[in-house]
Amino acid sequence: MADAYEQMEQEEKALETYRMALTEMENQKKKDPSVTDLASYEIELLLSVANCFSNAEYAKEAKTYLKKAKALLPEMKPRQRDYFGARFHYIAGLIAMNAGQEPEAVFHFETAYHAQRELVKSGKDKREHVARSAYYLASLLTDEKSAKKLQLYQVATPIFKEVLEKEPSFYMASLADMENEQGRLAKTQEEALRHFDQAIEWYEKLLKRNPEDRLAMESLLVTRINRMALDPIRDEEIVKEALKEILTEKDNVPFIYSICAILEEQDHSRTFFSWFHDFEEGLPTEFDA
Repeated sequence: MADAYEQMEQEEKALETYRMALTEMENQKKKDPSVTDLASYEIELLLSVANCFSNAEYAKEAKTYLKKAKALLPEMKPRQRDYFGARFHYIAGLIAMNAGQEPEAVFHFETAYHAQRELVKSGKDKREHVARSAYYLASLLTDEKSAKKLQLYQVATPIFKEVLEKEPSFYMASLADMENEQGRLAKTQEEALRHFDQAIEWYEKLLKRNPEDRLAMESLLVTRINRMALDPIRDEEIVKEALKEILTEKDNVPFIYSICAILEEQDHSRTFFSWFHDFEEGLPTEFDA
């Protein structure tokens, strides 16, 4: 039930349900600890709770449950220890990433990725888990490590497409994000345009599922603007309309200024340049940085 609430992004309801599960587990342990931990249930539950606290932005509580899970690892049999050791690093990576601790997150995702690859070879883990670690690790690497980023995207992309229906919103957004990044890092214009077009297609599919997905709308706009740097004319009118719509939302100050900064660095048609100059001049005072 808690997992289902998490999928619905109802973290508080998920945490309430996880607490019920933890209580039931503790009661069971008092009666028969061997039954309680069939298939390493306890460490799986603790890691899930840690991840849920992290998603709900309770970093301190997330680390508390992560520490409890880590304490169980030395007691486990080798087969279980290898699997849950990798899972521990994956969850630790998510918690560090959500807390803005990027170097720590990179370490954990990289450790998880290499461990999961070995586990998959021997049938002890899922390819989906490897793909998720690859995706998050790539997202945190700087452009100086673009070759590694692209390699990790190539690992994650086909697997995400295979498991798309398990969690459509997450996988569509991730696939779009990876295509946009590959377009940005591409060495040829043809390759870049192909990736940007695929990213746009994924974002549009995502918005058909949920037209109110603000992050998808913003990411789609960024992708279109990235594409405009290579092919200025095609998306100009669409970008104009999107900018005018965003202007009506007063909680989007940093985003609109970041978009304007990107557009200022690009070449545009004379018509768009004139429109954009007037747009910036007309920003109301509440948008002043």
